[in-house]
Amino acid sequence: MESLKSIEALREKAFEKKKFDGFLITNEANLLYFTGFSGASCLLIPKKGEGIIYVHSVNYEQAKAEGKSFKVVLVKLAEDLLGKVANQIKTLKIKKEATRYKNLRKQLFLNSRHEKSII
Repeated sequence: MESLKSIEALREKAFEKKKFDGFLITNEANLLYFTGFSGASCLLIPKKGEGIIYVHSVNYEQAKAEGKSFKVVLVKLAEDLLGKVANQIKTLKIKKEATRYKNLRKQLFLNSRHEKSII
């Protein structure tokens, strides 16, 4: 599969040469290139493990059928995509990610402050 070769090339460049722990793809053309699927909202590629495609409910079943080499995560209608991705990044212990989401670090910070205030 061409998309898997592309991801492996990305992993080599981003993770081994640039020392990133994760890569977040949000651009539609890049999502299609890396996943072979046109309905994804974003793709998170951790340094280790399978890539995660985030999709809304209208594309969920198709993503599961077509994105067999990825974990497919459903983003519900009122759910915050950026917050969901930020939580996954925290769960995967990704400290240095490559992304064009300028607010991702801010979202991670706000999520961690919110969690601490609940405890």
